[in-house]
Amino acid sequence: MTALAAAAPSVQLFAWYRIHDLPPGATVIGDENDLAFGVLDTAGAPKPARDALAHVVRLFGRPIRSLATRVATRPAGQPVEVHAFERSDAVVVILAWLPTPPLSPPAPEPPEPDRRTVRATVALPFVLRCAPSLHDAAGNKRPPPDWDEAAVHLDLEGASPAVVAIAAACRGPEKAITKTREGENTKIE
Repeated sequence: MTALAAAAPSVQLFAWYRIHDLPPGATVIGDENDLAFGVLDTAGAPKPARDALAHVVRLFGRPIRSLATRVATRPAGQPVEVHAFERSDAVVVILAWLPTPPLSPPAPEPPEPDRRTVRATVALPFVLRCAPSLHDAAGNKRPPPDWDEAAVHLDLEGASPAVVAIAAACRGPEKAITKTREGENTKIE
């Protein structure tokens, strides 16, 4: 959601609704589900979303610009979301994930594990000179993705997003990327 908001040119600011969950019985607009929007529970203990929010602040806590028109993704025809940004310190951040498939009613109980996998190649508008770093949504470091001077190659799995950071020192000269539209995805020619 953060990547989609940051990629929209009309969005200039976004904020978290609540830091703490509200206690049971608190008056809210909506129902009891609206009590648990915090990143801390009612006792102040961190919830998993706290680490994800902290990672977003580390990534986007400075001016950014979208590189949406300057990157290309393949394979075409695969349901992959990729958003790239350049921070004011020249670090490039790429967020990639597989969109959640629509559920067919009724949803299975318990839900089946998401076993989808896609290898996505993100072509870059510059020469890549060294390995980018790879993190999960909470900011935990993962082994570096495969890469070459033209692209980063990501193995996306299920509902797990990939967060790639490319240091300014790893960026070489700018280069052009030819893109064409095919279906709903962009492909490299």
